[in-house]
Amino acid sequence: MKKIVFFIHNYSNGGVTRRMVNLSGELSKMGYSVEMLSLHVEENLKIQLPQNVKLAARDKKSRRIEYITVNCGDSCDNEDIIEKPKTNTQNKSKGIKKKLKNSITSIVIFLLSLDKKRRIFNGVVFMRNKKKYRGYFADANADVVICIGERLVKYAYKASKGLNCRLFDAERSAHVIENKETGRFIHRINKKYMKKADGIIVQTHSEMEAFKKEYKNVYVINNPLTPNLPLPGDIKRKKEIVNFCRYSPQKNLELLIDAFNMFHKDFPDYTLRIFGDACLDGEPEYKESLYEKVKGLGLNDSVLLMPSVSKIHNTVIDSAMFVSSSDFEGLSNSMLEAMAIGLPCICTDCMGGGTREVMTDRENGLIVPMNDADAMYRAMKEFAENPALAEKCSQNVIKIREKLSVEKITRQWLEVIEK
Repeated sequence: MKKIVFFIHNYSNGGVTRRMVNLSGELSKMGYSVEMLSLHVEENLKIQLPQNVKLAARDKKSRRIEYITVNCGDSCDNEDIIEKPKTNTQNKSKGIKKKLKNSITSIVIFLLSLDKKRRIFNGVVFMRNKKKYRGYFADANADVVICIGERLVKYAYKASKGLNCRLFDAERSAHVIENKETGRFIHRINKKYMKKADGIIVQTHSEMEAFKKEYKNVYVINNPLTPNLPLPGDIKRKKEIVNFCRYSPQKNLELLIDAFNMFHKDFPDYTLRIFGDACLDGEPEYKESLYEKVKGLGLNDSVLLMPSVSKIHNTVIDSAMFVSSSDFEGLSNSMLEAMAIGLPCICTDCMGGGTREVMTDRENGLIVPMNDADAMYRAMKEFAENPALAEKCSQNVIKIREKLSVEKITRQWLEVIEK
């Protein structure tokens, strides 16, 4: 039985976690031993670990790599909890030198953590605990380590060197944005380790063409769909436009609100509902700015900024349309899920190529340019005035279910990692 470890930045309620949970669950069903290692674990989790899949993370107090039980209950609602491991308080050194060293390191880490991107902070924390991570990899005895994002490749390579495991980098977003956020100097260092990886997996053919200019062994594997999504059947659509995503500047939700503001003047009986979480750095402030924008436009009764809900697909399945305004994506999970439940979809032609990877304009959705509120408004208006086009796109878009089933996508992963 092969052992596979997915190494991620953050076990949260976001798309990356959902993608890894779907894959790991299917691999476990196929008889593989699967674990997930995360640098951070969020509170109030709504994504349950699959049966027989373990999650490991660094405990903040003991600083040991511990296995964590994720308990979301039956409903996975806002009362979900994480059962934290018990802290081992034994063998704490009382040496003055060690205390001084730990104090200085803690101050440095605190100052670095003020950087909102937390790139350097994560690196310092990892290198400080390198031996503990190496101990985890040694004990896990993994055959394959799959790192989600280029920064983790460096960490995994250093921690698992000499342990005879294959190493893969799975990119999750548009490379242009990732490189910009990482910084030129850090990206140059990361490239050194990415070239040592056994393969690089990207989500779209557009990204593959960019990566093939610098790397060998680049593969395209789309995101798998969440299993057991509902089917629309014979429904009457509500006059409601929806999106479900994180409240992040990346999603450019102010563009969606501006487009809806124009649309609402022509169709005042429609509403816009946006569902999502705002728990990462800067997201609560971003959501607050959206509230102010809605208030300033006088749309309080028509634009509703909602929290995430556990059964989102059942909640939105009878909506008139799904509209995504993102500036960049790898391959948006919310877009794929909206397509899979038959929603007429309007999506920006965002960086990363995710929209054009799965959508053909006017065949299974409408594609609009980025940062063009007028184009988005006109697309929304076309769906509202042309129900035949909306129904055509709805019928065609459900075909994504077969293409991106978790079984089919998992087999594609196995073809790559077992070469």
